[in-house]
Amino acid sequence: MEASVVNLQTLIGGLQQYIVPLFQRPYSWEKRDWDTLWKDLLEIATREDYPTHFIGSIVTLQNPTTPGRIPTYLLIDGQQRLTTLFILLALLRDLLMQQERHDIAEDIHDLITNRRKKLDDFYKLLPTQWDRSAFQALINREPFGDDSQIIACYRFYKNQIIVTGK
Repeated sequence: MEASVVNLQTLIGGLQQYIVPLFQRPYSWEKRDWDTLWKDLLEIATREDYPTHFIGSIVTLQNPTTPGRIPTYLLIDGQQRLTTLFILLALLRDLLMQQERHDIAEDIHDLITNRRKKLDDFYKLLPTQWDRSAFQALINREPFGDDSQIIACYRFYKNQIIVTGK
């Protein structure tokens, strides 16, 4: 086993996919978890020295690569954090699209998708089956219902951005 420090852009910036294994719990972060991350992000954003922030461990296990398919990794630890960051990035993309800042929005879209791939390979993150439809609706910019913790997270951060103006 090998451990290394990797920034988020490096982790999700390439052509790959992270799969949350079936034995992992569904997305379960709640307001207190989202709020803690939000406060950390606001602190980083207000500093002029561009500090790094340790979000915790992300443990992956590479699956055997099939010819013609993208590299896939089982997400063993860190699925709650990584899922939350994907949700937040999808929200930022959506808000930037509304402001007609398409160039930045498309850059973010490229971070959270494998744009030129089809079916499940399109998604850089595949949550458990329980969360998958809500997550994919967010990524695809499709309408979504109210019955998912993933949607609750999206709405929490949207409210934070609108209310705080940050």
